[in-house]
Amino acid sequence: MKPATEESYALAEGPVWDAPRRRLLWVDILGGVVLEGALDDGKRRLHDGATDPAGRFLVGKLSLGGPSSRETLVRWDGGRITTLDDDLTLSNGLAWPADGRSMYSVDTLRRTVYVRDYHPDDGAVGGRRVHLRLTDGYPDGTTATAELTDEQLGAYPDSGRLFTVPVDVPGLPVTPWAATARS
Repeated sequence: MKPATEESYALAEGPVWDAPRRRLLWVDILGGVVLEGALDDGKRRLHDGATDPAGRFLVGKLSLGGPSSRETLVRWDGGRITTLDDDLTLSNGLAWPADGRSMYSVDTLRRTVYVRDYHPDDGAVGGRRVHLRLTDGYPDGTTATAELTDEQLGAYPDSGRLFTVPVDVPGLPVTPWAATARS
């Protein structure tokens, strides 16, 4: 993955993909301007990004040319891009519990939610491990909430069924993942 532009901005926000013109638009809040950049090869697009507890932006890529197992999850930290994963099928959700010490990420087409250690101070990550693998439906999106403390909750909105997944992390004060699933 390469940056949409070589320049850095103190407060760039609101990225929007302009599909007909194949360009990325965003605003430089402090500069008061709308900016434009191009993505790498036109065969991929950014998909489902989020900011970590320290404000670093993470985003996955989605293949526009059919199924792929080479999609990436990257973190943008100022002017530096770090690749966290380069073997995803569809990066489709990120979440951190309140303490920011774990990161949950979804690979929808593999029906998998991963977890890894995450250090909010410097963004250092541990090895990725399978947290949950679905056999029915596809995880799609994530959230972290302080309201649920004993279980993780997910739903199949098309069928109305609910499922719960016990959290097996001693001392974890929040529910780190909840997802909807498509059947």
